[in-house]
Amino acid sequence: MKVKTILITGGSSGIGKKTGQYLASLGHIVIGTTRQFVLKDEQLFEEGTISMVTMDVSNPISVKKAIAIIYHHCKNIDVLINNAGYGIAGALEDTSVSEANNMFLVNLFGVMEVSNQVLPYFRAQGYGQIINIGSVAGYVSLPFQGLYSASKAALLSYSKTLRNELRPYNVTVSVIEPGDIKTNFTANRQYTNRTTNKSPYYIRAKRSIGVMEKDEINGDAPIVIAKEINKQINKKHPAIAITVGFKYKVFKLIFSVVPTRLSEYIVYQIYGK
Repeated sequence: MKVKTILITGGSSGIGKKTGQYLASLGHIVIGTTRQFVLKDEQLFEEGTISMVTMDVSNPISVKKAIAIIYHHCKNIDVLINNAGYGIAGALEDTSVSEANNMFLVNLFGVMEVSNQVLPYFRAQGYGQIINIGSVAGYVSLPFQGLYSASKAALLSYSKTLRNELRPYNVTVSVIEPGDIKTNFTANRQYTNRTTNKSPYYIRAKRSIGVMEKDEINGDAPIVIAKEINKQINKKHPAIAITVGFKYKVFKLIFSVVPTRLSEYIVYQIYGK
């Protein structure tokens, strides 16, 4: 196995943390990012280790500084995993433009910022791989998580375009699409400021999110995502969009063939009522 230098944004918890641990256990050099301050003497940048670097993906200056530190120590990055992201729950009418902007700033524009900072190095070295963490919600628009679904749908479209633009430079782009994963995302779920008992959507929103949280608690462990990422890292021709989990692959297939009106009705019955 070729040892690779792998950068994972949002590497301090959930899917990012588990992926970092798994890839490091295989002998790779793994650098995770966190918004928390990291002491300089904690950096190892060695095979089979995880080093943490301070980075706020929504802050271009922070991203540029972190990338400079990594290249100073490692001289190259083989794989960029854009994992940092968050969700905010609530009806669209109860979501302010400011709240929507903040989510897209991390889930989409943060991915663009980090990728844009790394791409000149990828082109110079003649290869590179980007793996973006999307979601099943990117192609199934979920009631009361509409902006999260929109951000992941936008991420998929962005990734497809980027993949074609980078084809001549031997840089691949993929999207991993998890379904329900058991992480601290559930406990840390945020709601819009207007999601209160004064909202006409409040009861339905809480019921809908309750269904989602139950599915998340009983969902797959993050290791299944880590193993899929490792599989794509070792492929000569990585796939463009990879839905993880048999149930979600079937779900996606059904939604691709049934009439839109029917798929919309099914989602409503599960999450919208």
